[in-house]
Amino acid sequence: MKNKNLLSVLFIAVTFLLISFNTAYAQRMIKNYNEAITVNPLGLAFGILNVNYEMQVSRENSLTIGGVYLGYQGWTGLGINGSYKWYLFQDEDKAIKGFSFGPTVSVTFLNYENNTYNDRMGLAIGGEATYKWIIDDFVIEPVFGINFNVLNESGLDWRPYYLGVNVGYAW
Repeated sequence: MKNKNLLSVLFIAVTFLLISFNTAYAQRMIKNYNEAITVNPLGLAFGILNVNYEMQVSRENSLTIGGVYLGYQGWTGLGINGSYKWYLFQDEDKAIKGFSFGPTVSVTFLNYENNTYNDRMGLAIGGEATYKWIIDDFVIEPVFGINFNVLNESGLDWRPYYLGVNVGYAW
């Protein structure tokens, strides 16, 4: 009888330890990310520096705000942009990763090198689609977007689409 009690206690202790280790491992493996800060290094090749901050606002949505510096073909400018994203095809870990899409808006204040166009403003609305991977808190996010320029300055060669790869940190 004494051996049966000892075996029962030992069995319960081992089971408890296995469940505890398994739960701790699962919590470490599935991390729920709610915020990220990213930069698009590919934009630097075209004189554009874009930095974004993204925060989750609901189970499947996030809000992104960002700043832009533009130095392109004689133009210089500063801008702000924002987007609201829907994350799709997520299972149990609802977070800011995976496929997303949503509307965008950007406002840019521009100047041209020979003072022909000073203190001009650009306004664009559009949409973008992204896919965000998060690997050990490191973000990789290819981006494709389409913009429609509401205020368009002559002399500035606007492209209605953009491509990029955001990299950064998530927490």
